[in-house]
Amino acid sequence: MTRIYFAGAKKFVKELQDVGVDSVLYNYYYLKNKIGNEDFKETFISPFKHILIDSGGYTFRKGGGGKVKSKEFYEDLHKEYINFICKYNDDLDGFFELDVDDAIGQEPVDNWYEQWRDIGLSPIRVWHKKQGVNRLNELVEQVDFLGVTSRGKNKPLSWFKMIEKKTKENNCNLHGLGVTSVKLLDKIDFDTVDSTAWNAGGRYGVFYYFDKGTIKLFDKNKFSEKFKNKAFRKLPREEITKWNLIQWKKYSDYLQEDKI
Repeated sequence: MTRIYFAGAKKFVKELQDVGVDSVLYNYYYLKNKIGNEDFKETFISPFKHILIDSGGYTFRKGGGGKVKSKEFYEDLHKEYINFICKYNDDLDGFFELDVDDAIGQEPVDNWYEQWRDIGLSPIRVWHKKQGVNRLNELVEQVDFLGVTSRGKNKPLSWFKMIEKKTKENNCNLHGLGVTSVKLLDKIDFDTVDSTAWNAGGRYGVFYYFDKGTIKLFDKNKFSEKFKNKAFRKLPREEITKWNLIQWKKYSDYLQEDKI
């Protein structure tokens, strides 16, 4: 069984609620400016049963026009992140570490992990391919939940199969960060994933369709031909988003079924 957390949720809380989605992922980068609002918990936390928080490490590194940030910037950010998680931890399924090792080195990130452990919390550790297989072997033996990213090149199905095998052998749960590939979802036994693919229609004008246990992608013209309805070509983007959200909800429900 795989649980999909619908990522990119901050701007679509009502739309997600309307179709019955109960699992979302928020990116701390986009959420942090809303935290001080009086209705923050009512608006973003209370509507959903299952919530993951992405630290936003990648987004913080790339934000601000890609300007290089100091170690002190990340130290201060991490303190803010700890305070936020401590306040809302009881409402969360989990949260990811601030994985900025490529910006400040691995040692500070490992030290932060120990800080979390000292206060009784365990962030989901994140492994990147560039860290090497030895690092992967260490992590799957040390933690009970590991996040891996699907971004980047040179990540064939066999590479994910290798990760899947190592995590299963060590009773370590596997989360796929930013998994938009249906092929991966169909072939790799992730415990959880997050994805923004449900929102692709609003961005690129494409349609998804859930059928026979999988979900298929169509451009506007081919989708109109499939259903013999030219009206699909003229749908506004918000309607395409709603359609795709419903299809991804069906797919999500299917993946959570026990197939045994």
